[in-house]
Amino acid sequence: MQKLHINTTTSLFGKYQKSIQWIFPVIILLSQLFSPCLAQELKPHGKFLVDSAKIGLPIRYTLSFRHPAEMQVIFPDSGYNFSPFEWDHKDYFPTRTDAKGSIDSVVYTFTTFNIAPIQKLQLPVYIVQQKDCTTVYATIDSVVVQQLLGQPSRFLSPKTNVEYIPVPQTLDYRLILAIILASGLLILLLYLLFGRQIKRQYRLYRLWREHRSFVSHYEKLRRKVRQQKETSAVEMTVVLWKQYMELLHNKPYSSYTTKEITEIISNSKLSDSLQIADRAIYGNSMPEEIYGALRNLQMTAESFYKRKRVEVASKR
Repeated sequence: MQKLHINTTTSLFGKYQKSIQWIFPVIILLSQLFSPCLAQELKPHGKFLVDSAKIGLPIRYTLSFRHPAEMQVIFPDSGYNFSPFEWDHKDYFPTRTDAKGSIDSVVYTFTTFNIAPIQKLQLPVYIVQQKDCTTVYATIDSVVVQQLLGQPSRFLSPKTNVEYIPVPQTLDYRLILAIILASGLLILLLYLLFGRQIKRQYRLYRLWREHRSFVSHYEKLRRKVRQQKETSAVEMTVVLWKQYMELLHNKPYSSYTTKEITEIISNSKLSDSLQIADRAIYGNSMPEEIYGALRNLQMTAESFYKRKRVEVASKR
């Protein structure tokens, strides 16, 4: 009887084998479809650690999630939008596992600058699955923001005070002394580094200024000689030329005679020009050659000026 029963069962299974082959794919499909629903039954727990907060001060929020040990979960990080709160940092605690499963927990530190009296927050936890992630949210928790300023009155009367309050004026002697010392050190440093160049440029500038002054006065005297034809104007022109030559050549030309000057400066045109000027001054006459002679004296002075500039510029 037992053998007959086994054969009968086997024959029945073979008879309905084709009919029940479609049941197994359906069961697998339904298990995949309802796995997110099973994940939704897992609920994170989120809560502020205090009931009230102040604007700009830190406030802490804890988020924990109990789940099966084999499940992988992800908590929100700094890239998440925690509005109306602003992320400061988080403290993550290691996963704890027991017979009931695993529990992960994080304590977030936020700040808020929103003036709303009641501010709410609901954070998600992401369950990592084979193809995608499932998001489950904690319950909404709220915190009361304390208002530090009272309600202002609409009718405030302004108070005025026009009394003069004298403020004593004091000098910061330490600052003044520091500025003087710093300026002195800077000047000394510049002098040590660029002293020679500064001296050379200053001497060149003085030469240029004195030569410009000489040319201006000499031209005026030459015009006076041509217009008034007076020997006194010729004498003044020659005296100005000798004074300028003393400056350029470092010799007492004002006390030299024409002969002594020509012995120092060997130039036939200069010698002839000085002799024509002497005849005009001492002979009380105005020869026609006097204008060219005065012009030659000016050209000689300009030649010595250019030579002097080269000498000063070449000094080290």
